[in-house]
Amino acid sequence: ITISDIERFQRAVVDGSAIEQQIVSGSCLSLAAASELDCVLQQAQLKSVGNTVNVLLQTCPIWTLFRQMRERNAPRRLTAGSLALIRIPLIYDEEWLNTEIPQLEAQLLRGRFSRHLAKSLTGAVFEMVDNVWNHSQTAETAVLAYQVGRRSFTFSVTDLGLGVLDTLKRNRRYAHFKTSIEALEEAVKPNVSGKPDGSGLGLDQLTRSLADLWGRTRLRSGQGALTFDRETDIPKRRHQFLPQLPGFQISAICRLSPP
Repeated sequence: ITISDIERFQRAVVDGSAIEQQIVSGSCLSLAAASELDCVLQQAQLKSVGNTVNVLLQTCPIWTLFRQMRERNAPRRLTAGSLALIRIPLIYDEEWLNTEIPQLEAQLLRGRFSRHLAKSLTGAVFEMVDNVWNHSQTAETAVLAYQVGRRSFTFSVTDLGLGVLDTLKRNRRYAHFKTSIEALEEAVKPNVSGKPDGSGLGLDQLTRSLADLWGRTRLRSGQGALTFDRETDIPKRRHQFLPQLPGFQISAICRLSPP
């Protein structure tokens, strides 16, 4: 089940066109799709859209972790093989960082990433976590998910907070922005922040870290999505207008060789 399937699913949930929307039992989600589906279902629950939403994915490891994460009194960290799903603390937590950063870096080294690249990718991921602390302004749980394979790395950071558009509009320089697409296109530039004297959102560091790797990065916020695709020799960049989804969801897959 891909991101495009989740987009269709969200439309059915948001516009009420389906009283019951079912995803077939036994299907497997990509990590990016699982992360976004989790946000869609949280949105439906928080807004009480009234639809009966029945998601059956009993044999999908990453979806099993997401459902466990949402259970009451769930542990902060869940793993299944090479998959890790981690609840992000609501405020800056140095102890959490000192635990999670070395674990991720060690896994990247075992996945045959160079030490320099492992540090760069780890730094980019935790820039995205720092964005949650600095900008999301929500009491809803944000989540870091990742999977390290041999010469490949997939991760997502998701929250249901303020979103990129409203974050940037706090800075008078970007108060004229009207759409999430505008905000996303601006946010990937260096030193762009919702605070006039603040540091950038870190998205330019992320795109630099991934620029020479084979893969795909997707930024999703509000009614927009911006995708950087380098799974072929010709890099592609595209944006989409989609149903409203609060907060900011970023997902990426990168490889040391072409897929």
